[in-house]
Amino acid sequence: MKALLADGPRTYDAELRAHVLTHAVTDAMRVAVTFWLESGMRGTLQEECEKALAFLHEAFARPE
Repeated sequence: MKALLADGPRTYDAELRAHVLTHAVTDAMRVAVTFWLESGMRGTLQEECEKALAFLHEAFARPE
C-alpha cells in the first residue's frame, strides 16, 4: 500500500484508493486460491491468479 501512496500527496482520496486497491487484490487472490483448490487444482495456481487479476483490472478500467 505504501507504494501506491509514494507518487503523490497523501490525501484522503489517495489513501482510500490505496486501501480499496489493496483489499481488492488481496480478495481476488484469496478467491483464486479457493476456486483453484475447489476445482481439484485443475491447471496451475498462477494461471488462476492471473485470471483473477485480469478480471479485477477489467473491472477497475471500465469507463464511467
